[in-house]
Parts: sequence; C-alpha cells; structure tokens
Amino acid sequence: MFQYYPEVLAICENIIVVGDINIDLKIETNHKFIKYMESFRRTLINKLSKSSTHAKTQIDYCFNNVNDLKSDYFESLTSFHKPIWIRKHEIVTQFLVDENEHSRTDTPFNLEDLRIDDQFNMMEIDEESSFEGHEMIDGNEQIHKGYAF
Repeated sequence: MFQYYPEVLAICENIIVVGDINIDLKIETNHKFIKYMESFRRTLINKLSKSSTHAKTQIDYCFNNVNDLKSDYFESLTSFHKPIWIRKHEIVTQFLVDENEHSRTDTPFNLEDLRIDDQFNMMEIDEESSFEGHEMIDGNEQIHKGYAF
C-alpha cells in the first residue's frame, strides 16, 4: 500500500488517505489496520459508530496527518457506498478589496465576535430538496421514477 510513501513524503508531508479500504473496523479484531496506518503517522478521523454502506458496514475511511480536518458520510440514493466528505475546520479571514488601488487585505475577524455553528454531522432532507426524477414515498424515503421492480 505504501510502496512509494518515502518519495511522496519528500514532496508533501500532509497526506490524506481516503477510500474503500474493504475492512470493517467496527470489528475489533480488524483494529490492527488502524495501528498499521498509525505507523505511517496517519490517524483515522471517521467515527467507528457510523455505517458507510447500505449493508450497515463501515469500510470507507479517511486517514490523515492534517490538523483540524473533519470527515463523515453523505447519504446516497444511487450508490451502495456513502460518499465521504472532508473539510478543514479553520478560522476564516475577511477580505477587504480596494477597487481604486486594486489591492486586497486579509483582516482576521474579531474572535470575540466569531460564532461557531458547527453542524458537520447534520443533514436535513425535506420534500423540496428531493432530486429531479425521484419521488418521495414518505418523509424518509425516495425512489427513482425510472426504475420498475
């Protein structure tokens, strides 16, 4: 798996490993893979209480050595695997642009005024957000109109 790891580290030390690992880490005997990844200084950032497939297994993961990353799964209507999202959780700066001088200044927000509204594991789906070509069955389920079973 890490055949070219030393060469890659020479170019970039911040590496994120994401994908279908095909090992269910919810099973404790499989935790040796976590130790293996930690030997390359990669930390698992997914919670082991979630499912990444519709079969309720968790075989898709994100390992990294980058600070302040969050990762979780989107619900998927078209795939067996739930897509993984990753985001950097950082302080945002405000950009001030003077169009007359064509200059830009990065001004940090006043941290006392900063309100953190972290809803990274919340996903809201309602009837208005259903995809075209899908039909709502009830409040929790959509089906594709083109499929016949």
